[in-house]
Amino acid sequence: MVRKFSLSLPIRSFDLNGEAYRILAERFNIVFINTTGKRLEGRDLIRALTNADAAIAGTEHYTADVLEACPRLRLISRVGTGTDNIDSARAAKLGVAIRNTPDAPVPAVAEHTIALILSATKNIPQYDRLVRGRNHSVLPGSMLVGKTLGIIGMGRIGKRVAALSSCFGCKVIWHDPWSTADLPPEWVKSDNLQDLLAISDIITIHAAPAQNQKPILNRDTLSLCRKGVIIINTARASFIDETALTEALATGRISAVCLDVQSEEPYDGPLLSFENVIITPHIASNTLETRRQMELEAVHNLVETLETKEP
Repeated sequence: MVRKFSLSLPIRSFDLNGEAYRILAERFNIVFINTTGKRLEGRDLIRALTNADAAIAGTEHYTADVLEACPRLRLISRVGTGTDNIDSARAAKLGVAIRNTPDAPVPAVAEHTIALILSATKNIPQYDRLVRGRNHSVLPGSMLVGKTLGIIGMGRIGKRVAALSSCFGCKVIWHDPWSTADLPPEWVKSDNLQDLLAISDIITIHAAPAQNQKPILNRDTLSLCRKGVIIINTARASFIDETALTEALATGRISAVCLDVQSEEPYDGPLLSFENVIITPHIASNTLETRRQMELEAVHNLVETLETKEP
């Protein structure tokens, strides 16, 4: 039986009425719960972690300063896939283990990606605004059949998006220098990112984020995209240079942009002024089913790790 380790929940949102929390309440001494609805950073995060052996983490930043200020901390169990918000090198030096939940978000994020693609190609947000304004103008959309979908990053989510888009008749081309997966031959691998950009009607990013990530799409690479391209990003804001993207939108080179991740969240930047930009507030994985599964996986990781790792 695991002794009652002290646990902090600095994560911005966690279902306190669900099965995952019930397990936590039974097995751990919960010393902090974030009830602000906001992401904790810096000193606020340090205060939340001070008396904790472990933490259930969201997107708050576990910098070197935060980790060093919390010598008792031995485990960060992330609800979600990306761990680029955690200084993994410093965590390793301090003996802090990191776990995440890479499988649970895959179906929801892939579905959200397809929803954004359909919204952009069918002008759904624009039609909604027009009809609400009693304007019944027609804005011709486009079909997905025969379109070339360029996928940057062929991990779990990229593969799921490829499978779903194939059902709509898309031609899939992908680029991922780290992937060794055995994929269907009709999904064409591009060893060169530039070639993918030049022939894709739609580009969607599903690469794995890294600390100090440099933009994949910047002025140079955006200039290589075919005119009228649609760009989707449900991965990380750092993959796209926002200034370069804004400039490309202003010139009309890009027909639509769909973002579930932004440089600042909540977002209040220049992209909001474009009618052909669709923004969702980092909620691609936020379905009831996915959230429940991610929380349960994070709790499982917590219990499993602490049973074999004495803080």
